[in-house]
Amino acid sequence: MMKLGVCSNKHNLFPNLEAVRNYYLLKEAPLEVVDLNYAEVNSLLKDKEIDCKYIRVSVEASVELFSSLTVQPENVKFLGLFDCFIFENGSWIPRLFYFECLRSLFIKKFKNHKINEAAAIICGNGELSAFVNFVVGLGHQRIIIFNEEGQLPENCDIKKHIIGVDYSVVKFSELTQVNIDTSLMINTIDLEKNSLLLNDLAYFNFMSQGSAVIELYSNSPVNPFLFEAEKAGLRTMHRKEVVTNFDYLTLLKLGLISPFEKDNFFQEYSEIMTID
Repeated sequence: MMKLGVCSNKHNLFPNLEAVRNYYLLKEAPLEVVDLNYAEVNSLLKDKEIDCKYIRVSVEASVELFSSLTVQPENVKFLGLFDCFIFENGSWIPRLFYFECLRSLFIKKFKNHKINEAAAIICGNGELSAFVNFVVGLGHQRIIIFNEEGQLPENCDIKKHIIGVDYSVVKFSELTQVNIDTSLMINTIDLEKNSLLLNDLAYFNFMSQGSAVIELYSNSPVNPFLFEAEKAGLRTMHRKEVVTNFDYLTLLKLGLISPFEKDNFFQEYSEIMTID
């Protein structure tokens, strides 16, 4: 039986494999998902004779474990972030596949996207540099970062990602005053815990017609933020769509699923995903 590990004890950007666990339980397939803490992950990283070949980590675990890495692929080193360890050629290698998945989905879904307008980002400090890099990679030359403080966190250096790119940091309380044409908004925080922020965002006063809104926090099928976005004529992407593709591509990389199973996987997996 192959084991997959997961080190994530919070609702997180990178899903915790709970739906994968349930999917394979229903199939009675030889797969086990085990929960790990930081100490257990550190112990596994030193063990070369184990049956666990994959460990998914949260953003918090990624930050916690980063200093212990002996091998850092280029994108992991550049962004200071990874979403998993994969056991390859006798060693545990940190990898960052999430943003590859997000990019491929974005390009496929949002045709005629206006990169000449700004991209707005609402996210935690740990993944900020990765999202800046993501929107710059799409071609955006202007970025708006929304946060509570209205300034970049002290330990966040995004200058290496924004050569030739204009950016501004705006307080949540001032977002309705923004008048920059914006074609993309990405959210990764719990908006329903901040009703004032959710209400202000729902005006979408700085979003141009047909722009894209991506919600990466809530799994709920009834999402007020995306509902208002669609009412405003904006195109949307739900967390569940991203998570389903991310987990499918992970299982494909690990050889735990075949391309012929894709349609069945997407149908059944989406039905059992955890609902907030």
